[in-house]
Amino acid sequence: MSSYPNTILTTRGSQIASAAAKGKVKFDITRTTSSNYDFSGMSEEDLAALKNLPSEVQTGSIIDQVDDPDNQQGTTGTKVHFTNENLKAAYKIQAVGLYAKVTDGDEEFLYSISLAKTPYVMDDYANKVNNEFNLTIYVVVGDKANLNLNINPDGYATITYLNKQLLNKADKSDLDKKADKADLNYKADKSDLAKIDLSSATGDANKYTDKKLADYARNVDLNQQSVDNRAYTDKATEQLHNQITSDLKGKTNIPHIYNSVDEMNADVSNIDAGDLCFVLGDDV
Repeated sequence: MSSYPNTILTTRGSQIASAAAKGKVKFDITRTTSSNYDFSGMSEEDLAALKNLPSEVQTGSIIDQVDDPDNQQGTTGTKVHFTNENLKAAYKIQAVGLYAKVTDGDEEFLYSISLAKTPYVMDDYANKVNNEFNLTIYVVVGDKANLNLNINPDGYATITYLNKQLLNKADKSDLDKKADKADLNYKADKSDLAKIDLSSATGDANKYTDKKLADYARNVDLNQQSVDNRAYTDKATEQLHNQITSDLKGKTNIPHIYNSVDEMNADVSNIDAGDLCFVLGDDV
């Protein structure tokens, strides 16, 4: 079974942890990497002087932050996760490093190194068999309030961590503080109303009114067209009637054209036997 009992802060890591403990700086643990390098010939001073982890093989994921089981002040646990996805050659994980940078800073540096007593063997992915390695690294960070972990850029954050972050977003005390600052008895006056930008509402109202006026004008125009069409039809019918009557005057058995049956009945004295009678719209 693999084990990583020794974790060493680099010189830069110790400086940042000390400054964070005094509230002078905030920093982020940014990423984690693994190495297959043989560290057996290096002293603790040599390890502390490292600025980068030698012979890096993989970049893992930071998936959670946990409390120190011994409740040591200023110590926190960082859970890291590695897989063999796309790994072409198996190797022994001889060390795992954590990198960090000052919040809003640009310089990234090696923060700590966790050395293997019994290294974990990460298999290659040749046979498409998944292999995973998880490790919790406990390091001194000074004041945990001044530490931020870049949790899992690969989307592997644990449910425990996500629930913790949701609970930390806001609690009752935060809401109470905001409520205390709110003046619930405040009343608006004319000066407050003058500050309100009504241009958008006015524009919307004008658009609505313009549309209604356009619809109304269109309906009036259509109604007028309907009246004009009816007048035109009635006039054309009258002209046709007069033309036919004029053309057939003096001829025997001329047809009689009427606008209605009642009109025909009223003119019965002028109708001779054999005459054709037409009522517009009806055949008599």
